[in-house]
Order: sequence, then C-alpha cells, then structure tokens
Amino acid sequence: PTTYTRLLPDVAQAIAGACRDFCVIYVRSDDGRQLEAAAHYDADVDVYASIETHVRGSHVPIDAVPVRDALASGEPMILHRADLERLRSRIEPRLWAILERTSATA
Repeated sequence: PTTYTRLLPDVAQAIAGACRDFCVIYVRSDDGRQLEAAAHYDADVDVYASIETHVRGSHVPIDAVPVRDALASGEPMILHRADLERLRSRIEPRLWAILERTSATA
C-alpha cells in the first residue's frame, strides 16, 4: 500500500469522531473505473461489527452521479443528514443495507 493508505484508518476515525457518525473513505481503484473502500470507522462497536463485512471490499462506480461530481470538482463528497430515500436509486443495494441498519446521517 502507498504511504497515505496506511493513514486512512486514522483519518476515518478522526472524521467519524468529528461528525459523531460512521465514516467510510473510498479511493480510486488501480484501473480508475471505480472507488474502493479503503478505510472506515464507527465508535459504536456494535454498528462497526454489523457493517464491517459489507463495507470491506465495497466499491462505487466512478460514473455514479455524486462520485462523478466530486471528482470533477476536486471536493470531497460529504453527506450530512442526507435524504436517504432520494439517494436510494444511486446506491448499490449492498451499501443501501448498511445505511438502513445504521441509520447513517453522514
């Protein structure tokens, strides 16, 4: 792994702590066609355990609308108190299940 990827778990923990919510960080895949989960964190041990298997190895297509917009602008994509029903059609079913279980807001 690159130097920065070793830091991502600490970054995810810091962001989750600041937001008081779950955080997952995605990075561009080697082939550039998708984003892959690189680190995630939730201070709630039960929530973390319930989402661990779903998040590990998850990916998002690079051409998904929110991802495409974030890459074009160079700005991070942060969902704060997102209207999950509005996003449902854009979220991979496996990841949708995580959001429903954790009642994620960020």
